[in-house]
Amino acid sequence: MALAEIPRFSDTPRVPEIASARRSLIYTFDCWLGPTEKDKQAAKEIMEERCAVAAKKYFSAEYETDSQRPAIACFAGEHENEDLPGSQRIQEILIGLGVPEEKIVTGANTITTVYDLAAMHAFSSAYGIEETTIVTSNFHKRRTRKEVANHFNRPGRKKHRPTIEILTPSSRSLNQLAFAPDMSMSLQIQIEGLIHRGQQRKIVPQEIAATAIAYIPNRKLRRYIQDPIERKTHAHTPRQLARIENLTARMIQDWEKVRAQALAAKKPKFPDIPAHG
Repeated sequence: MALAEIPRFSDTPRVPEIASARRSLIYTFDCWLGPTEKDKQAAKEIMEERCAVAAKKYFSAEYETDSQRPAIACFAGEHENEDLPGSQRIQEILIGLGVPEEKIVTGANTITTVYDLAAMHAFSSAYGIEETTIVTSNFHKRRTRKEVANHFNRPGRKKHRPTIEILTPSSRSLNQLAFAPDMSMSLQIQIEGLIHRGQQRKIVPQEIAATAIAYIPNRKLRRYIQDPIERKTHAHTPRQLARIENLTARMIQDWEKVRAQALAAKKPKFPDIPAHG
């Protein structure tokens, strides 16, 4: 399906004003299935289907004016060296579906569902987001729901948790949405066609194992298994994420040095015991 041409992607994302009275956000996952052309084509189609879900939510009649419509965000980085960030691909599709570029928030520092949720949470906290709609595929919904629980069940994270809805092509709440009265009929047909295709989408094989791992209750065991698998399936680390991880590692090292020095300074010093002849 041909999509409209768009301006070049900027490495410095613009953050649109969160003007909705409900302070809401639509967060759209990108997709990565592997390095082969077949994998990339399937991922492209899945992203089109997810963007159609986001576009229907964005253009729904539940928002009375354009200023009330929420921003749509994606913070996915590149999955291969010199590749386009996943957020750019999402942005291109959304613009092709009629979403104004100024309403799209992009970044390039996530690579997996776990990282996506951390970035979404940080953005929501920073901008006072009260409602977040996470857009994904039918086959990814169960794992997303569990990873949301895994993320927000950790100490200190419930305080800034927005109300979260997970929306997929087959969600009942999506099917009940009506487009705004002034919505182009051709765009409605395009969006509904992609949503229908997404409803027929079958589960991808790697999702079965990934979902099973997400349901491991012990976090240390879950991450022990999850981390090496994610490093294998997502061999490339986005440049922005790598900078963040390197900075974090240096900060931890510096903190450990300071802590060690502080402990050494507090260590009691006993007077030397004179030797006896």
